Amino acid sequence: AVTMLHNTSELGLSDSDIRKELLPFLAKHSDELIGAGYGDDLVPPYQAFQKANPNSDDPYALIAGVYARMKDWDRAAETYQQMIERFPGHAPAYYGLGQIYLEAGRDAEAMRELEIAVAKRPEWEAPYASLIPLLIADGQGDKALALLQAAAQRDPALEWPQQLISTHNLQPSPP
Repeated sequence: AVTMLHNTSELGLSDSDIRKELLPFLAKHSDELIGAGYGDDLVPPYQAFQKANPNSDDPYALIAGVYARMKDWDRAAETYQQMIERFPGHAPAYYGLGQIYLEAGRDAEAMRELEIAVAKRPEWEAPYASLIPLLIADGQGDKALALLQAAAQRDPALEWPQQLISTHNLQPSPP
């Protein structure tokens, strides 16, 4: 497996080979390779995938995921920042960066990125689920409630805004 990783760039794999052979292999074995200290060796194949697919956000997320599983928060964050530069309107890039900052204990930065993800894709539950506890911990329960109420008003069929309001026992502050 390690030899295969080292030889990826020299093999000149086609995009089709990368998609059909290499990516499934890496998905199956990446945790064991990272655990054995070969996390950095996973990046070049994903970079080859990235080069072959310049209009896809997948390679960025895959590379950032490797760094995150290695707990290398700086390189994971840098990869998401590159993704944001390439795809500035893409909410999952901001969400991913927010999650990395959250894992790294950088709550203020996490809040900023998660708020951007919410603004870019207000119907998507995931960034709210991470953002709401941060806002509450920061004394911004009213803002958390307002965001969730706005999501519920935009699409009354959504159940998750009310679930998050209930889970976090959010209520308007007294006047």
